[in-house]
Amino acid sequence: MSKKVWNVKKSLIVKILLLIIVIYFFMTPLGALRLSIACNGYPLKAMVYPIGKRERSLEEEENEKVYVLYNPPVEKDTEGTLTNWRVKKYLIFYLATYRGDA
Repeated sequence: MSKKVWNVKKSLIVKILLLIIVIYFFMTPLGALRLSIACNGYPLKAMVYPIGKRERSLEEEENEKVYVLYNPPVEKDTEGTLTNWRVKKYLIFYLATYRGDA
């Protein structure tokens, strides 16, 4: 196999892997949640935390879900636990934000 063919195959594999990662982090609720936790300063913990879905509360909108982290990370500034997270769907994309203790 020539070097040029090998470089083309390697480039194609990298592009496919990047596409899979983007699909997971922006087109699935759990992926968006894990990305948001990682962006808040807990990259290693974001991938291993057990996550549970909270039952529908009165504050939830139709296109959002609330997730609960079991054994959540502790915020460095306020020393509060980051337990509840909101995941909203925008068209085909999901975005997650910290919801608070409510």
